[in-house]
Amino acid sequence: MDPADLARLEEVQNDPNRVVTRTPSTREKLGSISVAWSGIFVTPAIILKATDSVGITIILWAVGGVVAISGLLTWLELGLTIPRFEVEGNETGVPRSGGEKNYVSTD
Repeated sequence: MDPADLARLEEVQNDPNRVVTRTPSTREKLGSISVAWSGIFVTPAIILKATDSVGITIILWAVGGVVAISGLLTWLELGLTIPRFEVEGNETGVPRSGGEKNYVSTD
């Protein structure tokens, strides 16, 4: 690099209003495990700060767990429907999966 390019690079790096337009390196990227762990540990702190009450935070955390489990069970119930077909005089079940796709499917 010539001195003019180095001077311009230094000027850009010291600018507090600069916008970074490069992709993050592999080391800087978050993986799915990192995101899950950060959600588990960051969300309660945000709720605690918003409510200023440990009791309400625990209640909201428990309600959120119940809602999440209810959603999962509903999705599984809709996705694992077993339609019955008659084949050669015997009724047989055909398990399917796909959650809401099977529920809204008309075929």
